[in-house]
Amino acid sequence: MEILKPSALNSAMLTNVQSGTPLIVCTDAPRVERVLNNTGYQDVRINQELANRLLFYAKDERPSHVEEALKDILNYHVPIYISAFEMLFDPRYEIDVLKLFCDKARIVNVAVKWPGKYADEKLTYADPEDPDYHEFDCRAYQVRIVQ
Repeated sequence: MEILKPSALNSAMLTNVQSGTPLIVCTDAPRVERVLNNTGYQDVRINQELANRLLFYAKDERPSHVEEALKDILNYHVPIYISAFEMLFDPRYEIDVLKLFCDKARIVNVAVKWPGKYADEKLTYADPEDPDYHEFDCRAYQVRIVQ
């Protein structure tokens, strides 16, 4: 795990990324998105696309089709900047979201706009009392956090 400040990001760093290491963006600093855009990262928004694909299945069948749909949605061979993926935290899908992004980062450079918080070496999504709550110990993953 590596922690970076937004000012540390540059094009060379984003194009020469260590394979399998996604960049998790936990800041709204405009510089981060500007550098990602200038480096050619393709914006990938998952929620709407995944929801559209799952509509073809009965409600109780949808969890079994999420993995297949995600493979299609994330079928990029250029660097990607993933955002709008909150529905992946749905407990019915049983997805290790951070592992999914690490696996994809072995194929292409991946940056992720994290919809939760980073603190004490942990990424969280939602509040602990919410059914969608997830907590990831970043020490268990090879990630770079921009904060």
